[in-house]
Amino acid sequence: MVCLPRGCHPRQLLQALNYCGRVPGWPHDPHSVNSDDAKSSWSLLVIRKARGASALVALLLVSQPVLGEDDFPIAGTYMRDIACTGNGSHRPDLLVTITHKRIESPMGSCNILSRKRVGPAISAHVECKVPGDQLILGDVTFTIRDEKTLDFEDQDHTSDATLHRCAE
Repeated sequence: MVCLPRGCHPRQLLQALNYCGRVPGWPHDPHSVNSDDAKSSWSLLVIRKARGASALVALLLVSQPVLGEDDFPIAGTYMRDIACTGNGSHRPDLLVTITHKRIESPMGSCNILSRKRVGPAISAHVECKVPGDQLILGDVTFTIRDEKTLDFEDQDHTSDATLHRCAE
């Protein structure tokens, strides 16, 4: 460990270490280079690391999914526990509408506060206003069975259902 006085400039630390990262006074490294080459190599190394970090950040930003229809493929109108014929208007008591921000059903109206998709399962943290003006926070999970069917589960399993997509 190199002990440097308080207020020491980082360049002085670099001068205290040779190119191979050894402390002066330690056994000589036959592959060490002179001070000017070490500074030049160190600068090149820093530039390469900065470029690599920038490329990694750019790759992470590009690879992040855009929150849109592809990220939330369950948006649509559904019937609860029965196959939907037409647009579902013949049974409004079983109609469930899902958007990327809200879930509307006869049981209440929910705002989707956050969501996460893992494979066919989409988990959402919701804030629901139910009859009687009660506000409930909870978690729900939609599992995609196929293009027209979802399994719905709430955290307490009090209103699990199968949702069948209606024609748009």
